[in-house]
Amino acid sequence: GVGSGKKESEAVAETRLVTKLLAEAPFVGDECLQRVRVLCEQGDQRQKQMGLACLRTLILHHDCWKGVCLERLLGYTVSEDEALRGPAIRLVCGKLLEIAVLSEEIESKA
Repeated sequence: GVGSGKKESEAVAETRLVTKLLAEAPFVGDECLQRVRVLCEQGDQRQKQMGLACLRTLILHHDCWKGVCLERLLGYTVSEDEALRGPAIRLVCGKLLEIAVLSEEIESKA
């Protein structure tokens, strides 16, 4: 219905805001990484999507977390939780494999 479309667009806007903040942050600490993990592993569907988007942002914008986040994201591609596994696979295949530097790293870990 109309209400679900509004909620969906609000969720997209919220995710964009959070990922923009992460991308522009000069420093991202371990506590932030733990919060992203909780979003991915314990959140509802919308929170899982946000958590995965945050992992992507950390991989692309924070070299110090790239390896850890990429490994975690690849781990989610084999999760028993379909709500996490499907989006994680699409993220790796659709958004990250096209980046040459990351595709080599993904292939070496896969």
